[in-house]
Amino acid sequence: MTCQPDQGGVLSGPWIWLFPASYAVHVAEEGLAGERFYHWIHRVVGREVGGRTFLAVNLAYETAMGAAVWRARNRPDFGWIVATMGTITAINGVGHLAGSLARSYVPCDGLYRG
Repeated sequence: MTCQPDQGGVLSGPWIWLFPASYAVHVAEEGLAGERFYHWIHRVVGREVGGRTFLAVNLAYETAMGAAVWRARNRPDFGWIVATMGTITAINGVGHLAGSLARSYVPCDGLYRG
């Protein structure tokens, strides 16, 4: 079985720039809202992750995601990158959902406390 390039441009359309855009919003939410994700890691896992480390790791991933989107936009045969980013995004979303259902990590919780 061989994979064919994305000849119709479906996987390399301008919409894929929503991946890095939504990730930037996601990082802002984790870094600024409620308890802060890196504080939650310390509380739940017992591992210290500083704000600068959190920012550096996420900035590196944001840069890699932007490069991946650029590559997919310029090389339609790199549509697999879109599937990879979608999978990573879905896994992260499931993790957030699980944490929210367990009331372990609720980023906006601090915004509603009096």
